[in-house]
Amino acid sequence: MSILDRYVRPGQPARAPSNDTGGGMPTASATRLGMPTASAIGQDGYALDFPKGGFEYQACDAPAEQQPHFLVILRREHGHICPSYGLLEQVDFDGGGTWILLDFGSEVINVKGRNLHPVVVPLLNKTAELIREYQPGKYAPLTDDRPIITQIETHNTRPATRNEVKALTDRIARLEQLLEKVGGVGA
Repeated sequence: MSILDRYVRPGQPARAPSNDTGGGMPTASATRLGMPTASAIGQDGYALDFPKGGFEYQACDAPAEQQPHFLVILRREHGHICPSYGLLEQVDFDGGGTWILLDFGSEVINVKGRNLHPVVVPLLNKTAELIREYQPGKYAPLTDDRPIITQIETHNTRPATRNEVKALTDRIARLEQLLEKVGGVGA
């Protein structure tokens, strides 16, 4: 069963995996992934408020069930992404455990945090199922030395296509025409 089958965002309908007989409530593995438990889901199947104190935070999840084909990256903003492990070209990290760079060819993922060495090993072995950005208020405050991901940035390194270059060139030409009509720059 994939992580996407088990993952439910609070506020979205809670769907149980197909082999679950728990009446539509998340499984035990869902609880370990920070999903709402049965007590946190209303009768209509939607997640209620976060539990007092927040869910338990886990920066990386690398189950032994199977080697995943995708790395699920759960971000606070700009949506979640799932790049293919087949595209992962390089993993860079620092000795202090404060950043990791994941190079997927046309996209570079910059992961920042603290004590990230335990996250690097499953990424190198391509066994990490997901990495998760910490969200204050949703997760309980961390008081120990567990890994914490404070920021995930995505950088597109794909070169612009001919159509994109033409569109930008056309836009610049239109802007130059407008500037000429209003007296130009520095006129």
